[in-house]
Amino acid sequence: MPHGTMSSHGQSPTSTGSEHEAFTAWSRGRGVTISAVSAARIPGRGLGIVAERRIEAGDELINVPATALLTERSIPAAFRRAYADVTIHGLLAAFLASGHPQLEQYKLWAATWPTPSDLQECMPMLWPAKLRMRTDVQLSPSKSCSLLPPAMGCGAWAHPSLTVFRDSFGPGLLAKQETNFWKDLEIVQQADPDISIDWYKYCWLIVNTRSFYYELPGLKEKRPKKDCLVMCPFVDLFNHADEGCNVTFDDNDYTVTADRPYEPGEEIFVSYGSHSNDFLLVEYGFILENNKWDYVPVDDMLVPDILDRKSQRNRLERVGYLGRYTLNVDGVCHRTQVAIRALLLDNKDFKKFVNGQEASDERNEARADEFIASKILEIYTWEAEQAIQALERLDEETQSQKRILRKRWRQIVDMVHRAEKMFIARDN
Repeated sequence: MPHGTMSSHGQSPTSTGSEHEAFTAWSRGRGVTISAVSAARIPGRGLGIVAERRIEAGDELINVPATALLTERSIPAAFRRAYADVTIHGLLAAFLASGHPQLEQYKLWAATWPTPSDLQECMPMLWPAKLRMRTDVQLSPSKSCSLLPPAMGCGAWAHPSLTVFRDSFGPGLLAKQETNFWKDLEIVQQADPDISIDWYKYCWLIVNTRSFYYELPGLKEKRPKKDCLVMCPFVDLFNHADEGCNVTFDDNDYTVTADRPYEPGEEIFVSYGSHSNDFLLVEYGFILENNKWDYVPVDDMLVPDILDRKSQRNRLERVGYLGRYTLNVDGVCHRTQVAIRALLLDNKDFKKFVNGQEASDERNEARADEFIASKILEIYTWEAEQAIQALERLDEETQSQKRILRKRWRQIVDMVHRAEKMFIARDN
């Protein structure tokens, strides 16, 4: 499975096993052009793509002809008709899970995919219930906290000011993913009642973690983004970074082009998009050490106050700033700043702030900073501490998952601390 740019502990990439050599030869046999790069084992994060020689910006690295892509058109027509009502994601997964004779041609490719036990370690959808449910807060059995971060959405806050989880703007990332899976499974079971749920879930996650955006040529109507999926041999070995190579496609092929120069042995990345670490963990099973797009939601700290004050809610609705409030690597986002001003300022000053006409007002800045510290930063810090303590009390069977969650919660604490330092620097 592609992973993020995590630490490699100063070690150099090493060659892959015979199954990847066979897969590379299979790919070339299907017309895939592989130039100046190869698959390698990257210490600390598994497989990736590295430069074999000096590469210049604009060099073509991988070209996959349309005939080598695994799309819905690669699936026999009779099979497609049997699963006509399922999403493209669900259809591809059903095909991989089916044991159909035409899957034989993909066996060398499938041999390079993560195993079910690999996915069990890193994909939250497969984690045991003890990690996905609330657990008692230490020294306060009447309260419970979530071991999963709030963006992933799994239950109540433990903090006294948020005793009821306010999922005001829809389910969390994990709940959305699970809903999509169960919808697909329900349709698939109508065509194949005996399909193994565990095997289908594995194949569904393989598609989820290894597919790319692709617009199938020749369609009469444009499809929703979620149904524009393709599985692309060899390209699926690239790991993710904030910024990466250029990935393009047309009716004829799928191409990866170098975004900058690379030295021999250097790992080469693509970007899966501008995603938070919570999204990357739920969808792909990893988090980045450093992610310039990272954020955590703070709607639950602000929305209850907004909903209780009709005039402030109306203000925010009128200017298009109701909801989607976040704390990111640069502090609270502008939408959050606007929401806080809606709660703190009179209508005249609020309009000035929204229109960018407000001159620097130390008193208003101080009020906003105090609000952020007490309503957002303190709560997130306290919640993270409770979750980390609860993780330490879990048994050793979940060691790898505990390590991921502990790391994620500490990233959230670091985000909070950076915001606090910004306030201190501004005050000085």
